[in-house]
Amino acid sequence: DRLEQNALKNETFCFMSSRIRIAVPLLLVLLGLSLAFFRLTSFFDGFSIKAGWAMTDFKSTVYYPTVSFLNDENPYDAEQFLERYPVRFPFPLYLPFTFLVYLPLGLLSYPTAASVYFSLAIVLTFVLGFVSLRVNELKPTLTMGLLVSGLILLSRPGHWNLLVGQSVLQIVLASYLALYYARHSALLSGLGLAISFLKPTFGIPLALLMLVHGCLRPVFWGGVLASVANLPLLLLLV
Repeated sequence: DRLEQNALKNETFCFMSSRIRIAVPLLLVLLGLSLAFFRLTSFFDGFSIKAGWAMTDFKSTVYYPTVSFLNDENPYDAEQFLERYPVRFPFPLYLPFTFLVYLPLGLLSYPTAASVYFSLAIVLTFVLGFVSLRVNELKPTLTMGLLVSGLILLSRPGHWNLLVGQSVLQIVLASYLALYYARHSALLSGLGLAISFLKPTFGIPLALLMLVHGCLRPVFWGGVLASVANLPLLLLLV
């Protein structure tokens, strides 16, 4: 009887310990999301915002450049772009394939597109948390994944990524793909590199770093895939 009681106590203790371990990461995640939502308005009448600076990157680098392209305009024409669309900054020198990547968002109204993109940013934050563990050869358990994701949401970069709608998480994950498979699959690594080229401030340094490490084939495939994806659109814009 004593052995059974001790075993029952141990099971109860382990169950409570596991609940405590999962509660802390969940609390961090809820705090991170709550802080972001606190600085944004509710979803009444679509995804409205109460700060003029919120979602500025989404407007300037994702939504309105795509809308401009769909309207048969040149988003790289800074003067025209600033004149016709409610943006604060001209479209940066991202590669033209950006317009195809975000084409579904450009077909939506701005409030709907902003809501979808904001939700996608939250999902990608969790993906980044688990991927970060995997690429560092740590076991991506639910507890650890939520812990890392919660810390990302509470960090300044993670917080501002949600508020201003930066197009960075997808590029970071593509960069991880390029680096992780550089020694195992040249095509997969090249695909990640090609996606990271959407934002040249990521893609170019990453390609140089991979060349220094002797990853010639992934860089070759990355260049080929990026050229195939972007040259037709570039010729169309010209």
